[in-house]
Amino acid sequence: MMTLIAGGVFEQGAASALDHHLGYPVDWSAVTERCNGESGFICLKHIALLTTRVPDVFAAEYKHFYCKYNEPSCVKLLKLDILTAVATQATDAAPSRQRGAGPPDSSRPRPPPEQATVPEIVDEIAEYITEPDANVARAAVAAIGKLGVRVEQLLKLLEVKPRLSVQNVWEHVDIDHVSAEAIIAMKNLLRKFPDRIERFIGALGAGLCATRPPDAKVALLWMVGEYGHAPYLLEPLIDNFAEETSQAAVRLELLAATVRLFFRRPAELQQMLGRLLDAAIADASFTDVHDRAMLYYRLLQLDLGAA
Repeated sequence: MMTLIAGGVFEQGAASALDHHLGYPVDWSAVTERCNGESGFICLKHIALLTTRVPDVFAAEYKHFYCKYNEPSCVKLLKLDILTAVATQATDAAPSRQRGAGPPDSSRPRPPPEQATVPEIVDEIAEYITEPDANVARAAVAAIGKLGVRVEQLLKLLEVKPRLSVQNVWEHVDIDHVSAEAIIAMKNLLRKFPDRIERFIGALGAGLCATRPPDAKVALLWMVGEYGHAPYLLEPLIDNFAEETSQAAVRLELLAATVRLFFRRPAELQQMLGRLLDAAIADASFTDVHDRAMLYYRLLQLDLGAA
């Protein structure tokens, strides 16, 4: 059965197609309950593959993928992926049709509305944010962020339960790796819902000074450059440019954010951008940063309108 799942040849009627191929109905509840040990991990891997293609197969069995405290991290990470894939929002489910089928029969009764599982799944995932294992904790925050991007209903849920929001995690959970992942999740949410920037913009200044992980700092700089209206937020980083030696990506994003803000607020950014370009060109620690700064400098020097 697992080999058939891994083949991934099913369309929207995956569960019924598999039942027909095997000659008997599959008790998915029993399958998930027996996912223990090494063989259980392999079973979960196959289930995870299936949920990426036809998540509705396991939508009703989501509670079987809740993590247990004594499970290894690899299993918890896999279950988080499955929970993220099978989470559903309340919809009026239309009858699924297989490829090649004719138009839907209006005389057949429509199935009942699909029950929303997102609220319960998010409540469960939120419990894993304080896991001792940093990888599991970060994956839990990332899972909530992915659900926020995919399921619009979650945004309304977070307004009712703000403790589950990634912004609340960032501001109130004093764990570096968790806060860093929350910032990255916020960036992904803003890429899809840019109108929500007002919820986050107030905390960006403190975040730029306090955030240490490079990937989180890159996400914060992207948000400031894309949506920020306060150029002064970048000034401390520009003045301490030489001290930012963690990764070239942070310096590159600082350059990009400063240039973007310069075209919005040229009077305020002119001197800051000049100091930043001077520092980046003079420092040869990262060739990519030096070359990018030279590119910006020459573009601005040649033709400001074309740049």
